[in-house]
Amino acid sequence: MAAQPEHEHSWNLVMHLDGCHFYQSSYSCASCPATRITSDERDISFDPYATVWFDEQCTRCAELVGGARPKSFDEIELPS
Repeated sequence: MAAQPEHEHSWNLVMHLDGCHFYQSSYSCASCPATRITSDERDISFDPYATVWFDEQCTRCAELVGGARPKSFDEIELPS
């Protein structure tokens, strides 16, 4: 496959997922076959209401309530 010319991606939401301590979205570019995934853990220092999602049996939820720093990522995959 030939390399795609450089352009500003136009992201379209493909899927959004809410978990107990995180939320994640995946996107596809409208102009090329690139994909993007973003994921963030719920930050109770920013939004204390986020604890309504937490599962009392989830280890990571307990870590976040105990003060663990929330993790996040934003990854773009370009086909070769």
